Amino acid sequence: MKPTSRIPIYLSAFACPGLGQLVQRRWLAGGLFLMGFLLGFCWVMSIALRNIRAYYGMLTDWNTDPEIIPPSAFILPFLLVGAFYFANLIDVFTGQRRQIRAELDAEFRKEFPA
Repeated sequence: MKPTSRIPIYLSAFACPGLGQLVQRRWLAGGLFLMGFLLGFCWVMSIALRNIRAYYGMLTDWNTDPEIIPPSAFILPFLLVGAFYFANLIDVFTGQRRQIRAELDAEFRKEFPA
């Protein structure tokens, strides 16, 4: 893959954060962003599924009050997922720029040896 390719940026933006770093062969950063985003996403989904289960539980048992999780409980996990997503985009973009700069520097040194 050419360093000027935008595939890592698109993978991190639209598929899953961390995949762009893995394509750039930056294993540690890719693994950290991937795991951080997926753990945060699972946290958000667990809160959402508990609320959904509580609402549907009201259909079968009219006499009990469901244990609904307040919407404020979504704020911290949602911010965590958003922070991982945007930090990932910044990281994959700067990594791509670094690779492009290194390739251009190598071409320049080949063309104009010291």
